[in-house]
Amino acid sequence: MEPTALAHAAAGSSVLDVFVAVSVAVLAFIGCMLFFCISQLTAQANRTLTAYERLADTLDREVVPTVVEVREVMEGIKRLPNATAQRLTEVSHQVESVAGSVGVAADKAKRGSSVFGAGIFAGLKAYLSGNDEDDIENPARKISEARGESSVKLK
Repeated sequence: MEPTALAHAAAGSSVLDVFVAVSVAVLAFIGCMLFFCISQLTAQANRTLTAYERLADTLDREVVPTVVEVREVMEGIKRLPNATAQRLTEVSHQVESVAGSVGVAADKAKRGSSVFGAGIFAGLKAYLSGNDEDDIENPARKISEARGESSVKLK
């Protein structure tokens, strides 16, 4: 080989050596970055798995009491219409009782006022007619004696 070809080969070889060295350095840098990313990813995966395990433990501890509480609430809700109907029935009976008492009181007041009004009307009529009350021939007196109103006592 000629010396110039050998020089060119050596010069090409040194360029190739530099290229290989730079490529190895870049590959080493990328490897280090990849190792750092994988270590971070592994740490995060470990934290995630630990969190999932704690969540599973919490669910195991809390689901059963929660289900028991939900059942109790549902049973209470099922009893609510019966209790409401019973209370409503009691209130309606009390309202009927009060309404009956008011009706009886109103009836008594009506009878009392009609008897009182009839008495005033009879007195006024007797006064205006000028008849004597002791007179047996008075037709109003005969009717009241025949019906026995004088012996009836109103409550």
